[in-house]
Amino acid sequence: MALLDPYGAYGRMANNLFLPVWQWGNNLLALIAERVDSYAFYTTDVWMKGLPTFIIATVTLVVVAILAWRNGRTYCNTICPVGSFLGLLSQFSLFRIRIDGQKCNKCGICERNCKAACIDSKAFKIDNSRCVACMNCIGKCNRDAVSYTFGYSKTGKVGETGEIGKAGEGRKAFIATSVILASSALKAQIVPKATDIKTDGGLADILAKESPNRLTPLTPAGSLSNRNMKRQCTACQLCVTVCPNGVLRPSSSLDAFMQPLMSFERGYCRPECVKCSEVCPSGAINKICKCEKSSTQIGHAVWVRERCIPLTDEQECNNCERHCPTNAISMVLSVAGDETSLKIPAVNEALCIGCGACEYLCPSRPLSAIYVEGHPIHRII
Repeated sequence: MALLDPYGAYGRMANNLFLPVWQWGNNLLALIAERVDSYAFYTTDVWMKGLPTFIIATVTLVVVAILAWRNGRTYCNTICPVGSFLGLLSQFSLFRIRIDGQKCNKCGICERNCKAACIDSKAFKIDNSRCVACMNCIGKCNRDAVSYTFGYSKTGKVGETGEIGKAGEGRKAFIATSVILASSALKAQIVPKATDIKTDGGLADILAKESPNRLTPLTPAGSLSNRNMKRQCTACQLCVTVCPNGVLRPSSSLDAFMQPLMSFERGYCRPECVKCSEVCPSGAINKICKCEKSSTQIGHAVWVRERCIPLTDEQECNNCERHCPTNAISMVLSVAGDETSLKIPAVNEALCIGCGACEYLCPSRPLSAIYVEGHPIHRII
């Protein structure tokens, strides 16, 4: 249903198609401003958050555009679940638009001006399941043959059934096509690979970070649990759009397809940021304050001995301890009782809130030596 939800579909198109164009425009202005020694604009990072979601957003935009170009509100009338539900209710509306066959000369002016393409002026028929009561037909009729009257009166020559059966068949075909498309794109999720090389100021080549395999996915504070997120989220991706740290991106897993997923290759979830909870329209992420965010445990850090730099490279490192906002990480001797041994991190799970600062700032590549494992149900600490 998330594939057909109109609000979610628009959110995906805005986040994956319109936003990058806006950002590229901003970067162009920043380049021009830089040439004239102005700091009115600054460049932003433009990146694809998920190939499956990008493909679906593109296909949705193309389908809606073609249907709108060829036959007006076809998507709204026959595919959109909201439009279909409202169309069902309209069958019981008290007032409807009617055509008086005695006055109508079949000129077709009402049919040409109908934005919902629901009028058959030759047969005096109006498909009320598609009519949006815009009143264009009434305003354009020169013979007063079209009127908005009580729906259950028997005056006038009117057809009200339309071809709803064909619309239903078209809706089923579109749903089947969407499911096939989504299934084929699941494995195409773009994730950083170990072969991707970044340059650190021209001095060193740095491997891009990879996302670890988490047993339990991470969901934002305020979502309460994975179950609540899956049940309430419409995959509109407003939270993905407003996330200032690049933590949220669409999931490619089948059970939570296109819903927000947290990962820390580009940043970490700052305890003072609650933007995702402020924009969620569906209740998947409840609105919380900064103090609630800082005390919500969405997961806990897990240390991986085989990747830790003090043990693999015999170099001192305490990045995870220095940057932990809750002091959940402390450095202890790698060899008990040997004061000359290098120190390694120890995680106090009772204090860790799962913000991902340790994972993001860990210098180990391509996988961090410390990562955050999610909790199915969030806890308050």
